[in-house]
Amino acid sequence: MNNSKAISTLIGLIGVVYLLSLIGLNPFVIKLLTTNELHYTFTDNIQKVQIWVSITGVLSLAFGIVSGKLKLFDFANEKNKLTNVIIAISFLIATLIYVEFALRIKPVITTADLFDKSIPYVNSVFSRHVHPNKTVEINYFEIPDKVNYRFYKGYHTNPFEFEKPKGEIRIVVLGGSFIFGDHEVANWDHMKNEYDRNWIEKAETKLHLKGYINVEVINAGTPGHATFDSFGRLYSEIYLFEPDYVILCHAWNDIKYFSQITPNNSLLRQFKGVRQKTRADVYSTLEEISQIYVRGKRIFQFENIDLEGTIVKQGVEVKITPYAKKQFKLTLDLFNQACKSIGATPVLLTQPRLIHLNNSESERNRIGYSAQKLNHEGICDAFAFTDSVVMSYVNTDSLVACYDFAKQYIGVDSLFHDHVHLNATGNQIRANASKS
Repeated sequence: MNNSKAISTLIGLIGVVYLLSLIGLNPFVIKLLTTNELHYTFTDNIQKVQIWVSITGVLSLAFGIVSGKLKLFDFANEKNKLTNVIIAISFLIATLIYVEFALRIKPVITTADLFDKSIPYVNSVFSRHVHPNKTVEINYFEIPDKVNYRFYKGYHTNPFEFEKPKGEIRIVVLGGSFIFGDHEVANWDHMKNEYDRNWIEKAETKLHLKGYINVEVINAGTPGHATFDSFGRLYSEIYLFEPDYVILCHAWNDIKYFSQITPNNSLLRQFKGVRQKTRADVYSTLEEISQIYVRGKRIFQFENIDLEGTIVKQGVEVKITPYAKKQFKLTLDLFNQACKSIGATPVLLTQPRLIHLNNSESERNRIGYSAQKLNHEGICDAFAFTDSVVMSYVNTDSLVACYDFAKQYIGVDSLFHDHVHLNATGNQIRANASKS
């Protein structure tokens, strides 16, 4: 067989292989292999890939036949090296195209789509950021018609009126990602059934079912926020909602600065306003058309970044500063005073966590030490301190309600997704416990 015919034959065979692959590339076979029910979005992707593979296979087969008859590659007959290069390039291109098609069955989200599907933030003067003041529904990327997060007037909550209706008992719950809702990765069953990550909303529903229909619970949790952010939001907006009770649950995000606060490195000096990115900042359609490119980019795009933000090296023998302790206590004091000034009862909760002194090695591997700049013992000491401050108001201020909310959750591995975020089981248990 001469070189020209070998090249044409290879191209034709590539087309045949593409077409034969359709035997396994169908919803029925994939369903058998995965033993899972396939959502229609997944099935639609398979059908689109089938069309692309069929067209590419037919074109490759036809080109192989035509190029053989027309002897398009005769120029390579006397040049074996050129023949080998053409064959290698043809095989490489065919492989890359097929891999690209296969990856589109379950595509990785592009940066622009990731922005659209993520929790929205805008800058604020009185806290580091807030959610946009509008009604937003964020759907899953995998199942575009199913809701992942709902925001109402800038809050992860059910619709409510800014002006409190007469006779309503209004409860506002402030905190970080723990209050906002669990961060367990939703599985297909969750997505199909619109799994509710918002435990505050679940708790409100249970209260209504028990007959407390005049109770409105507003989830004012914002991932990444610390006590001083919640105080700023209470002072600058939430007081306008005329809450009867303001619940506060913080610790983890405060502990992040516990080893850093000094007179010359105060909160005021540490935290600088950072402009929130817009979609225009991340929109890059041309470079992210390819799923191969997007997946390769992901390896480096989020390097040294996790759910808590930028990863830093774990502190060695780093201690909690006395100034940090004063800062945390001062913020809680001011928060309590602000609640009383607006006629609301402050309710302080200790923060549930997986973290405790006797964590196993596997449990410790799930703890985000890098975000805290403290070692394991240091973080445990920090939580012990925040718990003690919260519960100290029991003896010092009868107008502040305090609950050791963390006690029943500390170290219960089966309830946690990571170090402080509960999984679906913990999320449901927490909502059930809240009804009382």
